[in-house]
Amino acid sequence: MHSVREIHAEPAAAASPRGRQVLANFPDAEVVRTDSHWRLPELHGSKGNAERWVRIKSTVLVVGEKETLTVRPNGRSAPLPVRSQCGDSTGGT
Repeated sequence: MHSVREIHAEPAAAASPRGRQVLANFPDAEVVRTDSHWRLPELHGSKGNAERWVRIKSTVLVVGEKETLTVRPNGRSAPLPVRSQCGDSTGGT
């Protein structure tokens, strides 16, 4: 289990049912309100400071809402059928 000490949360995300559930899981953590879960410069470490980044990842949680959905092609494997879901002689069930 992670020892979360600090939670950066967007107000709308914190007020959502899932956000309230996440906050309730860490009642002793300090909640820091933020306008955007993308703009948290104090959490970004320098490129050469791996120890700090590992500590941040295990003690700080960020709760935000995804505002847009992005659909991207899956590349060249997209049109191929998934074997476990095929009902034909290609080896599926």
